[in-house]
Amino acid sequence: MNMHSSKELATIIDTGSTNTPGFTFTIYTNGSGSIRYEQRPGRNWFRASTDRDFAAGELDSSSLAELLQQIDDVSTIPDHACPKSASFGTIRRILYQGKQSGDLTCISSQDLPVFYALKQCVNTLLTQTKETPSSS
Repeated sequence: MNMHSSKELATIIDTGSTNTPGFTFTIYTNGSGSIRYEQRPGRNWFRASTDRDFAAGELDSSSLAELLQQIDDVSTIPDHACPKSASFGTIRRILYQGKQSGDLTCISSQDLPVFYALKQCVNTLLTQTKETPSSS
C-alpha cells in the first residue's frame, strides 16, 4: 500500500561519503515523502540513520515546487567542481520531470539566485528529516 496518495514532485539523491550514508529522499506534491538510507556492510555508525516516512503536510513541498517551476529544466543547474572533504564530501542531485541537476552541494551565491535558493530549500527539507516528530 502506498501511503503517498499524491504525485511525486522530486527526488533528492545523495551519494554519501566515507563517513555518511547515501540516501534517496522522495518528496510528493502534498508534502508527504520518504527518506531511505543506503546500507553499507561494515559501516555500523550508519545505523543511526533511520529510514523514515512523512505524512501529507509534514514537508514544505510548495516552496520546492515553486522553485522547480521557475527553473523548469534542472539539468541547467551546473555541475561545477568544488572542494570537498575526503571523509565527508558528497554529491547531491535533484531529479525533476525526468531530468537530473548538477551537484547541489557545489552551488554558491555566485550561481543564479534561483539555483542557490533551491540548494537552501533542499537543505531545509533535509533538516526536517532529522527532526524528531513531536508527540501530541
